[in-house]
Amino acid sequence: QGGSVGIATEVENTRPPAIGIDPAQRTGLLAFRAAPAAGDFARIEVLSPTGDLREAAANFFAALRRLDAAGLDLIVAEVFPDVGLGRALNDRLRRAAHG
Repeated sequence: QGGSVGIATEVENTRPPAIGIDPAQRTGLLAFRAAPAAGDFARIEVLSPTGDLREAAANFFAALRRLDAAGLDLIVAEVFPDVGLGRALNDRLRRAAHG
């Protein structure tokens, strides 16, 4: 029922990903630490305002479920730092994006 997951590989904390979002699509953002101005996003979920990977991991699946339930066409996810829990979360994002 929900949209597909896209992974933005380079996201600054204060700006939406530069991935050419189609304004005709309802797009959600799964942000690691800071929500950009809503702009092109119909819904934004911030996993950890302080950038704590443990907090982000604890909030990850519930936030993804909320985005999925929002009836979006596309979910864009910010990539996590590629260490420890961040590496595991990135792996989960890749799996969601491919299948």
